[in-house]
Amino acid sequence: MENSPLPIMDHLTPHQPQIRSLTGLRFIAACSIAFGHIVPATVTVMGLPLNGTTMLGMPIFFTLSGFIIHYIYSEAFALSWRGAAADFAVARFSRIYPIYFILFLYILVKTPMGARLAQPDGLPILWAYLLGITTWLPFAIDGKLIGQWWYGISWSVSTEIFFYICYALFLYRMSRMRLRQAAIALIACILVSFVAAYLLFVTKDVWETWILARYPTLISRQDDFPDSFYRWALYFSPYAQMPCFIAGVLTCQIFLRIKSSALAARIPADTLAWGAAIGIAVVWMALLAGGFTQPWLSSTNWMAFLVTLHLNILFMPACCVLIFALVVRRTHIGAVLSVPTVVFLGEVSYSTYLGHPIATRLAGHPTAGAPVAVKVVAALVATYLLSMLLSYCVEIPAKRFLRRAWMKWAEFAT
Repeated sequence: MENSPLPIMDHLTPHQPQIRSLTGLRFIAACSIAFGHIVPATVTVMGLPLNGTTMLGMPIFFTLSGFIIHYIYSEAFALSWRGAAADFAVARFSRIYPIYFILFLYILVKTPMGARLAQPDGLPILWAYLLGITTWLPFAIDGKLIGQWWYGISWSVSTEIFFYICYALFLYRMSRMRLRQAAIALIACILVSFVAAYLLFVTKDVWETWILARYPTLISRQDDFPDSFYRWALYFSPYAQMPCFIAGVLTCQIFLRIKSSALAARIPADTLAWGAAIGIAVVWMALLAGGFTQPWLSSTNWMAFLVTLHLNILFMPACCVLIFALVVRRTHIGAVLSVPTVVFLGEVSYSTYLGHPIATRLAGHPTAGAPVAVKVVAALVATYLLSMLLSYCVEIPAKRFLRRAWMKWAEFAT
């Protein structure tokens, strides 16, 4: 396991050694999303559109999130739920909300979003943004799902907040599982998720029609897939992405049970890591090469099912294997992900993810009329410059301030 001690700022973040390879993996996830949003759909390699890298980032992020949250907080919750829950809430809020809120204010001022949300029918959406619950229901405005509207990139923050609440309420209890129980639970989670996804897939005409008949303002997948209830249900909603987070928690529990045992030394981690990475690449290329060329939204064949799975759990099993392999023993992939530059870019990955749409727009003005390659490079450079600015000028200072304020208040209250 490639790790080094993390500096401990306060008691809100329990002491665990940083797993550098997973921090590097966060860079891969964020970069795949930013790159896919930046590069035009017309840019291809061997006939494969490079903007398809976006489908790789979210399953890595959500599975990795479950792993990291359990890795850091499972012991604290086991010792005292009451104390851990309060510190967990403050730690998570101080980690994700400041940048989310600052960029929200920026979008309000710099786009038509502010004026629209100031209207009476926009106030519920405004509150949904402020509370971080924009994906919990199929919120839409002017026929646009929130994930497709201004600041749509923030949809995953709302989904993550839902995961955090679920962890604090009941998922933390997975720390009680023994190795065999956790392994069985992970296999069951994957199997049940795929079976449930298939049942939803083959009955999609039934349940979508039923929902649309009762809520006529919702949009069908055939009329407008990007803004449809169907897409919200299978992609934006936290309920569709929850299996990835749970699988990440269970993967971590398996690691925690096995890391100090003799069994860990016998695990072929390098083989597992390469197998998972190659498997992800092969499935990804197969989907881009042929999966999206068919009418997958209306079809019920197996290829259409696999394409539909890219919205949520398709890469979940491979992500679990890859993450486990990276943490249980040293691997060649882990060594690359643990390079200091990659780790640094992973540490600013949250800022990269939320800030790249703004950076892309800012870089677009001076590069108008330039070749595509120049535009892409300029947008990526702007993205990482903005990421570092946001991370060191907003994220880290705000996190420190909020955590210290909470500690002082807690000391005063006691």
